Amino acid sequence: MQTIAGRAGRQALLLAVASSLALMSGAALAAKQDKVEASKGQIARAARTKVVLGAFVGPKSEEMRKWATKGLKNADNIALIQDEAAASVAQGSSDSDYASVAASSGAAAVVLGRVNLQKKVGWSLTLWVHDGSTGKLIEKLTVRGGLLPEMKKKLETKLGAILAPPLKKAGKSDDSASVGAAAAAAAPKPKPKAKPKPEASTEGAEPVTLEEEPAGASMEDEVLPPEEDEAEEPAPTTATGASPLDLKLGLRFYQRNFLYSDTLNDFDPAYDRPLEHNTAAGSPMLMFSANLYPLAFFVDGPLAHLGVMFGYEQGFLTTTTLPDPYDPNVPERQLDQSHTDVYVGARYRLMLGPHEIVPYVVFGKHSFLIYDDKYPYLSPGTDDLDGYYDALPDVGYEYIDLGIQPRFQFGEFSVGGRAAYRLVNDTGGLQQVGPADQPYDTWYPNAKGAGVSAGVQLGYAISPVFEILIGGDFTRYGFDFNHIPTAAERSAQNLPSIPVARVAGGATDTYLSGWIALGVRFPGSEITTSGGEPSDAASEDSDSEDSDSGASESEDSEVEDPGDEDVEELDF
Repeated sequence: MQTIAGRAGRQALLLAVASSLALMSGAALAAKQDKVEASKGQIARAARTKVVLGAFVGPKSEEMRKWATKGLKNADNIALIQDEAAASVAQGSSDSDYASVAASSGAAAVVLGRVNLQKKVGWSLTLWVHDGSTGKLIEKLTVRGGLLPEMKKKLETKLGAILAPPLKKAGKSDDSASVGAAAAAAAPKPKPKAKPKPEASTEGAEPVTLEEEPAGASMEDEVLPPEEDEAEEPAPTTATGASPLDLKLGLRFYQRNFLYSDTLNDFDPAYDRPLEHNTAAGSPMLMFSANLYPLAFFVDGPLAHLGVMFGYEQGFLTTTTLPDPYDPNVPERQLDQSHTDVYVGARYRLMLGPHEIVPYVVFGKHSFLIYDDKYPYLSPGTDDLDGYYDALPDVGYEYIDLGIQPRFQFGEFSVGGRAAYRLVNDTGGLQQVGPADQPYDTWYPNAKGAGVSAGVQLGYAISPVFEILIGGDFTRYGFDFNHIPTAAERSAQNLPSIPVARVAGGATDTYLSGWIALGVRFPGSEITTSGGEPSDAASEDSDSEDSDSGASESEDSEVEDPGDEDVEELDF
């Protein structure tokens, strides 16, 4: 019995020892795993390139530097060092200044910028990447964004990828050492092997220790120097052209005033004044316009800015009120009216960075018709009712506009305007001639006139394509009715006298309006050019071929970069 009890005790003791060993092994394994994970994080942190931003100069430089700062903070491959003292060092300083800034902040590279407004391209940012240890220029890059919203998006989301290639060349030896040191420190230390006993044939030779490769390290951890790029033919380049099409759709709210001048009433109040026309303020009108530059889909040059333009406007929901003074039982009548303006023309866009100035010429027809506007008129020289005739002339101006239309872009906001001199070729019903026995059917056959048209607009871009537009326009026609035949002259021609209600020296037809619209400006096409313009590096290759080949023969020689002229300029 005692033997059985002793055997059971020994088994329980062995089970307890085995459980303890298993728990200790699991804990050791978990600790080892945590140590490996920590070492991986340490290696990843060590692999990020430390960068400090220098000064940015040029228009909108402060905004560009803020966007670049945000973009570098979001980059996985870059550790941005905040150092306000670095902002005082701009492009053009000495290499020692760049090295000093990098040394004080512990950065591997210094990045400086210059902001430009470029013709046909818009906003661009040129970046210089300098090595932190020597201050030497590594590479020069140009980031082109067009409008400011596109530039902001590019800097905040893509700057890390843009700077990745040159940053791989920054502090290459230092980065390799730091990564290797971090890997070696994080990896578990190998157990030293016992020194092998010397064989008989090696008597007197020193013993040799075989070193193991540290655990967790491999050839992939080594940072190898990049191979020299072979000379290649210039690759085709792409550029973003100017907008090929912009549209505008909206509502116009206008008021029309058709007024006579130099009437008999102006000289003698005993005469009645001819009937004039005033629409209610805020009469609505649908408006649509389009500017198309067909060649902008294929080329990026002077021909890309030659365009055509089209516009159409149609009034609606508006009537004209006309009284009947000779029949008090007839209330004021509401008459339908039609107001249209349609035009087509040619334009040429002169680009000044994001701004444009557009001279244009258009051919159009502007009509204002009133239906069933019959009005009671007396027989000339009597108080007898002659009959009902049109109270107001129906006009249909056929015109040619010679104008200019500037547009200035400031970030998301735009300011535009237009001004044109209007040649009136035909006035439509204003020059109507009626039968000889119907004097009230005749208006002003000898009328001649011209006009002016002008407007302003403000825009706010709600996206790279759409913008909200508001504006106002003013159009005025002025007419001279020239000579009106006297009663004697009409009698000599066996014609009745001109009715007093038709006597006037001239008239003005004025349209004042405000409008709101949705603008659509399509982005420019990606245009590919074979070879394109030579970059700074390409333009210097032929001149410096001998010196480059001589420098490559010596491993210790340094390639200088006077004036940053042999640095390749890249377009992202």
